[in-house]
Amino acid sequence: MRPIILCFGGLDPTGGAGIQADIEAIFQTGAKAMSIGCAITAQNTKRVYKIKPIAPKWIAWQSQYVLEEFDISAIKIGMCANKTVVKTIAKIVKTLPQVPMILDPIITSGMGDDLGGTELALAIRKYLLPLSTVITPNMIELQKLSSAEVLENKIADIKNTGCKNILLTATDSSGSKSKVTHYWFGKEQKSFTYPKISGAYHGSGCTLAASLSSFIGQKIPCKKAAKMALNYTWRTIDKSCIMGRQQQLPERKV
Repeated sequence: MRPIILCFGGLDPTGGAGIQADIEAIFQTGAKAMSIGCAITAQNTKRVYKIKPIAPKWIAWQSQYVLEEFDISAIKIGMCANKTVVKTIAKIVKTLPQVPMILDPIITSGMGDDLGGTELALAIRKYLLPLSTVITPNMIELQKLSSAEVLENKIADIKNTGCKNILLTATDSSGSKSKVTHYWFGKEQKSFTYPKISGAYHGSGCTLAASLSSFIGQKIPCKKAAKMALNYTWRTIDKSCIMGRQQQLPERKV
């Protein structure tokens, strides 16, 4: 029987990111996604035009009736949209203290659209980082989550919130390699490098966090799960397809 991953996220009409990306990536990596809608977006692969957060009571109701029936193996959090949604999700996560939680701190879109501003970043830091087993920020998101000046101090600052692991992506790095560093607090730091794939991709961050939650939900140790999720995500990008006129969409069946 597939383990169940409870996903909090937004609706992306393109299917490239958000809830649809979670469902595809989690199923393809061996688990089952159950999705709690937290926002509706009007977007394509060019940009996010509008966001409508879901009312907290609806987020709570969705979660309540799923949790009454199903045992959850991991939690994956994506788009939260605003501070109120963040606080609602945190309250739900606290009722499941033994369930690992993977957080994709979506503060900006891949094309640079601001998806909640400073208030959202501060809410994520205050309410969700302390509950997180792993967070998967890119460099822009890390900068918004910590005001420390240098990278080492940012990492230490995030650790002090209670967050247990950071899987930090730097896919926009120069040169022929993309670098991802796993800060495994209290134990070690490990960097992974992959051949850099040219182009722009819509939903790669969602794919990474969702596949990581799937592997952790299957009780694979975090260090190994991170490597498996990175390998899977790289393959989805390598096999990505051009369906529209802007960013490419990861091919998650790989």
